[in-house]
Amino acid sequence: MTLYALMRTAMLIREIAGGEISSSIVDICPSVPVRARVHFSWAHLDRLAGKVLDREVVTGIFSDLGIGWQAQADGSGDLLLSIPTAKVDVTREADVIEEVLRIYGYNNIETPQAWNASISHPAKPDPEKVRNIISDYLVSNGFFEVMNNSLTRSTYYTGSEDFPESKLVKMLNPISRDLDVMRMTLLPGMLETINYNQNRRNPDLKLFEFGRVSSLSDNDGEPVNGYHQERHLALALTGRLRPENWNTDDSMSDPYALKGFIEAVFSRVSVPLSRLTPEPCRSSTLNGAVRYKINGETLMETGSVSRGILKDFDCRQPVFYAEINWDILLALLPAGITPYREVPRFPEVRRDLALVVDRGVTFAEMEEAARQTERKILKSVGLFDVYEGDKIEAGKKSYALSFILLDESKTLTDKEIDKAMDRIRQAMATRFGARLR
Repeated sequence: MTLYALMRTAMLIREIAGGEISSSIVDICPSVPVRARVHFSWAHLDRLAGKVLDREVVTGIFSDLGIGWQAQADGSGDLLLSIPTAKVDVTREADVIEEVLRIYGYNNIETPQAWNASISHPAKPDPEKVRNIISDYLVSNGFFEVMNNSLTRSTYYTGSEDFPESKLVKMLNPISRDLDVMRMTLLPGMLETINYNQNRRNPDLKLFEFGRVSSLSDNDGEPVNGYHQERHLALALTGRLRPENWNTDDSMSDPYALKGFIEAVFSRVSVPLSRLTPEPCRSSTLNGAVRYKINGETLMETGSVSRGILKDFDCRQPVFYAEINWDILLALLPAGITPYREVPRFPEVRRDLALVVDRGVTFAEMEEAARQTERKILKSVGLFDVYEGDKIEAGKKSYALSFILLDESKTLTDKEIDKAMDRIRQAMATRFGARLR
């Protein structure tokens, strides 16, 4: 239409304004547009359309669209098409077929009587399904999911012993100074979210986040040489555990509440926390930090965020935090369906012991010793009281432990129960110097 518009404009200028035509039209286009050449196969058209289209109808559509065509010289019956320069988006055979079907009408393609489908085989357990199970559980218990930027500021890691600056993955061309490195932990983003909510008078929070963390790696076996990336799950508690109400208490977040949620998360994926080995560890970011390991790998770290870190993020109340290595946790999940076990027909028996031990002895160590001593009928070990005071000597503390005993094949006799408890008591005395209180 360009030439027609130019000639019409020149004619109007001459008739109305008295202008004169000084020359013919001069085309100063730097290069002559070349019509695209596309190889067209009738077999491909029939396959993508799902129907054998009439060849004359298709060639008629080509003519209506201004598409030139000629038979291929190889005698295959396929066509070589010449595409008008106005159709800049038609450069492939698939584009031509789309043009044909658009004109022919998609509603004119009949639905076939037979349907073909492919069956996918997802990984077992399905990572997305497991993530949804955990997310549903946390949300149903008052948690909110947060999604923070994978880019963060490098100053968060200045002087950090847990996350050395030498391991930071730095951006070559950062958007800003606040987004110049990849995060090594989910903690900074979580604290930024807590600060944002506290500044808007929303101090009582239960938060969780699924995200990736990145660091430099010395392992040449990494998929991307020199870099390491993991998926993590972070949990954070701060403020009240429950909304303020006349019929609820004023319970505040604490490490025990966080541990309860962690145990429930692990239970939901059939990985009991008793399988892990807890180790108190030194941390520059967490007070009372505990590292949980399995098979020599760190699965989780938990504790309360140190006051210095809270001050840096202007968080005005304690924050209890746990970060789980999601990749390691997924590797621990059972591959098959969790088997069903019927309710035992025989009653379980509970026995309690109050043992005085050194202050440095932990409940986890005593539980492990009890399970190693009585593997057959000991089902669980609980802690229902801890005492330190003037009733016992200095440097000691008293643990009140409960032991659940059960034989699924018969009813336990008093003699069998007493023997089992004697073995447990002797093991505690031998290993920890424990004595009955």
